[in-house]
Amino acid sequence: MFDLYPNVLMVARGSSEHDENGDVPSMAKEFAEVGICMAVKNGSGQMITLSGGVQYRYEYVVYMPVGTLPIKDGTPVKVYDGHDDSLLTTGKARSFISSPIGCKMWI
Repeated sequence: MFDLYPNVLMVARGSSEHDENGDVPSMAKEFAEVGICMAVKNGSGQMITLSGGVQYRYEYVVYMPVGTLPIKDGTPVKVYDGHDDSLLTTGKARSFISSPIGCKMWI
């Protein structure tokens, strides 16, 4: 059976508090579950262009279902395997996009 969203996305609590650079402090230790997702590793070293024209080489692209609440750029996130609860990746959310067929962001 195919599992479209086999992973679990966690976001740092208190993510509305940003430092002078607009990032969430790395000291944030508590994470809350946002929901299901599918994290796909960037095996070929592709890059995306962030707002302001900045090039960013991402580690994972994370796909989420329609209706996932937006995650601010710079928010610390973690992605876990939904089957064995192993940690897949941690990082900061970049360029959250919402569309009628789903949502995605880059880490």
